Amino acid sequence: MLVQYTPESPSFGKYKCKFSRELEAYIANPCKERSVEVVKELQKLADRRMKNLHIGEGFHNKAYIADDYYVFKIPKNQEAKVGPVKLIENIFTNLKTYFGNTVAQIGNFEIVKNAAIKKELVEAGVPAKIKCNMEKYYETVYLPKFSSLPQKAYDDLAYDCSVLNESGDGLSCWGFDYVNTNNFVAAGKKIRTVDEMDYLTQDENKTSDLMNIFLFMYNKDTAIRPGLKVSDKVLKMKQTIFKKWLLAAEKYRLPFPRMAADKADMDICMEIAGFGNDFEPVEKYIEKLRSAYPEDSAKRIRLLDNYLDALS
Repeated sequence: MLVQYTPESPSFGKYKCKFSRELEAYIANPCKERSVEVVKELQKLADRRMKNLHIGEGFHNKAYIADDYYVFKIPKNQEAKVGPVKLIENIFTNLKTYFGNTVAQIGNFEIVKNAAIKKELVEAGVPAKIKCNMEKYYETVYLPKFSSLPQKAYDDLAYDCSVLNESGDGLSCWGFDYVNTNNFVAAGKKIRTVDEMDYLTQDENKTSDLMNIFLFMYNKDTAIRPGLKVSDKVLKMKQTIFKKWLLAAEKYRLPFPRMAADKADMDICMEIAGFGNDFEPVEKYIEKLRSAYPEDSAKRIRLLDNYLDALS
């Protein structure tokens, strides 16, 4: 589910509507009187401006913007229904990129924090609403934005993956939804993850998961053909994204793909980025670096960066 439109700086003049002010007052002091005000203000939004507030939809929900701070989601097959306020505990407060957690449930409204200013928001891959000329959008909007993001944007995402791999019950862990590219957005100079995590998985958050998001898919339904002829400029942007994510993944020693299908995907991502079509030698080189410099991530990153430069 895409969640959008939060300013990154006070200079943008953040707008906070009365509903959001009442919600935050209730969060600070949950009492019946404040709960009544929250419900009343949300009902006003729903009654007066529902159509004007619609900003998009995902597989399960439609999304509506309240203001620069909050968005609410409603199941696609249901009519909006305001009800009692239920605050939802956020168990992912130590993550740097995650904006998908539900703050409160009010009837069938799920209230979530906003992730980005509209004018700065770029989804990974191609937005679901674009059905034609996907390649043009991918090469002129997505690639320039994501290739220009600072290394720290990718590092923060890799950090979150490493934290999630340590979560759970020892047999399974929390993980991002890697099916839909649009669950990952560039907001200013940061990457945000905007889909709610609501179940544990036995599959770790791997290097290949986000490489697929960044390079192998236009969207959740359409993969990119390897061997596609592209300009030198486009190829350079793909190589930049490949390198930035691989360096970030190595900084936090994310696991390599183990299943044959995942390994094949990494081979395809390498080919798409113009680094050859066999990831195994790269993986073996990284394993050697991990063995030689287990505590020196800076040296591993520097040597891996040089190694990838020699491949391009």
